[in-house]
Amino acid sequence: MARHGDVFDALGDAVAFAAYWQEPMDADETDVPDEHLRRWAEVVVRGPGIDWWRAPVQLADQWQCELPDQPLKVDPAEGLAQWAADERAAVLAPDYRNRDDVSGTWWSAPVRVPSTTRSLPARGPVGLWLTEDESGARRARCWPMQPTHEPRVFEVHGPDDWAQLARAHPFDVTDSRAPDWKRATGRVGKWVIPDWRAVAADYDAVHVSAWGWLTTAGRPVPVNGAASLLAGWSPDQTYWLADCLAPAGPPLDYERDEDGAWHVAG
Repeated sequence: MARHGDVFDALGDAVAFAAYWQEPMDADETDVPDEHLRRWAEVVVRGPGIDWWRAPVQLADQWQCELPDQPLKVDPAEGLAQWAADERAAVLAPDYRNRDDVSGTWWSAPVRVPSTTRSLPARGPVGLWLTEDESGARRARCWPMQPTHEPRVFEVHGPDDWAQLARAHPFDVTDSRAPDWKRATGRVGKWVIPDWRAVAADYDAVHVSAWGWLTTAGRPVPVNGAASLLAGWSPDQTYWLADCLAPAGPPLDYERDEDGAWHVAG
């Protein structure tokens, strides 16, 4: 649990405990009294250092990080084609239907394409610290990136934005996601996510702000009689659907200490 007053660490705890393939933890499991949660809420609302939570993508300061078990993704077109193949396989595979265990495709992010986050003073790239289902890696190499032209970015700052994206470009994932998302949310019914190939025709990138993640992730969002779930994203993460990123300088190597903090490797 984060130290009282450290809002960034508290956000990190929220991201670390996000899970969309199991029942939510109850209050006894989290062992956090309501009074403590109220104090945290007051700190968040009144405290400094959270302006970036509501900010749009910071195009002048984007970082792409490579972890030992997660090689860089560099070709959005190839990634979108692979995403489509993955989804077809998941929907058609009989093992995905009506199963009671984890299906293995619980996310709604276009995880096959490149993604970036901003950096913060004294911490570096946000993506090192705030990552859903993170691998526990101890080292990373991070490249500063910049768009080669002014990109068309869709901003997700809350459930309405996510609903708009899924409503405009619905992709039915009921067969592949329903078992997991029923456990995670209790909802029974049809599920959709954005069709990322169709989204790519209108936008070069999709950015989920920290506020968008906090208000949307893990909650069923109504979409034309179905529902959608923001899952597998991380705060301030931007996925790039078009080939418009280029390195803005040499990479930096980072390492994580025994307390879990990331530092520039010495």
